[in-house]
Amino acid sequence: MKDSAIWKIIPQLSNAPNTIPDHLGREVELNYLIRNHEEIVSIIEANIYLAEADETLLKMITAYIRHVAVYKALRTTKTYSLNPIDVEEPLPQGFLSQIETRLKQLQTEFDELVRPQI
Repeated sequence: MKDSAIWKIIPQLSNAPNTIPDHLGREVELNYLIRNHEEIVSIIEANIYLAEADETLLKMITAYIRHVAVYKALRTTKTYSLNPIDVEEPLPQGFLSQIETRLKQLQTEFDELVRPQI
């Protein structure tokens, strides 16, 4: 959700009219967006077993991890003319909503397990 609020202002990632200057966009990408993605991947890798992901969600998670790896590689090599989508590693469609749905399901299951029995 953090990324959703920011990527639209970065000229390398968006065609929106209200973007920040290129040099600032590059700094935001390297120091904020990529770090945020790295943190997310780290959390996923350490805790994926807890999600009990079905095949569809697992494919989306794998695609997301590939997307982040390509994004990081492009920016680390100072390649700003390409984005992951340009090299066929887009952010998976519906990834955030799938994660939110699964988290809500797990929370409901947890709440039922810890609810006092009467």
